[in-house]
Order: sequence, then C-alpha cells, then structure tokens
Amino acid sequence: KDKTGFIDSQGKLIWQNSSDSANLPKLKCSRLTLDADGKIQDQLLLQGIQVIAELAEKKSDPPPAWLICESLSYFAIDFGSFKAIYSSDQDAQSLAASLLFLFKQFRIEGKYPSKIDLRFEKPVIKY
Repeated sequence: KDKTGFIDSQGKLIWQNSSDSANLPKLKCSRLTLDADGKIQDQLLLQGIQVIAELAEKKSDPPPAWLICESLSYFAIDFGSFKAIYSSDQDAQSLAASLLFLFKQFRIEGKYPSKIDLRFEKPVIKY
C-alpha cells in the first residue's frame, strides 16, 4: 500500500498536515524504509528528494508537488499539470538543471506538456 507524507529539506518525513508542511512536496511510495528517527534510508528515494530540494532552491516554476516512486528504476515528479519521469541513476543537480531549462522554454512557448520523460539521451515530451 502507498504511504504518503511530506518531505522536509533533510529528507525527514512529516506525516501530519500542518502549517509547516503546507509548502513542502509530498511523497507517495509503496516501498518506504525509515530509520528510528523517521528519516528515509532508501538511497534512490534520497536522490529523488535531492532533486526536489534542487528545484526548490532554484525556485522552480512550477514548484514540484509530489515525488512518486514508480518502480525500483525510475521516479516521477508531479508538478500538478504534468509529470517529469526520470531514471534513478541520473545526477540530481543535472536533472534539476535540465528541468529548469525546459520550464524556461515552456514559459516562452506559452504551453506546458502533460509528460516529460528524461530517462533517454534526449527528453521525450508529450503534449
């Protein structure tokens, strides 16, 4: 069963909705391993959280809404109106930079896609 929580900047899950969690991205995952302090132990999930943190630091527009564990090999970041899918072996900083570049292009064009798949050499964009 999927578990849902909010992710803080240190990768700790906040289970209760509060004023502190209102602007935090949410995590939806069926394979969640936590330590005694409630921190995520799965390195792939931590990498996904790092991507979210990079986007937040650069003030991504639109901001990420959900980090979704799709499988053992890839994740999705849901931005509300579209999803970005990426491989678990991609570097968080370069992935965030690629997304920010694409967002800039979408704003110039005046339209956003329904899905961006970044698992390949060139992004696959579906409108």
